[in-house]
Amino acid sequence: MLRCFEEMQAAGHAPLLILGSDSPALSLASLVLWTELLARSPALLGPAEDGGYYAIGCRAPHPLMFRGVEWSSPHTRAQTEATLIRCGLSPAYLPMSYDVDTPEDLARLASETTLPPNTAEWLRRHYKE
Repeated sequence: MLRCFEEMQAAGHAPLLILGSDSPALSLASLVLWTELLARSPALLGPAEDGGYYAIGCRAPHPLMFRGVEWSSPHTRAQTEATLIRCGLSPAYLPMSYDVDTPEDLARLASETTLPPNTAEWLRRHYKE
């Protein structure tokens, strides 16, 4: 993720945001909110219920912003928050959400009443309870 942030910044893009591809229920409102939050904060996290995050953003990356983070663990978000703060990038937060990692998560996604059209179509065609 750091390399992605660094390359995008070098190409003249800012602020920067990475969204998890395993969070297909994100609302447009959440995506609009990040620009407002990053205007007032150097970083952004979209916390996931499993201890990770579905989005991370920054105005400018710091080379140590992911140093020491244990990935794919219940501690990933807390460790990332601590590292961001140590780097001077105190984050703002998007609303808590979930990502799709397990069959139970997929069932939860399928039960959502408002989904992006492509996600809803994929579920209609492929998901069987």
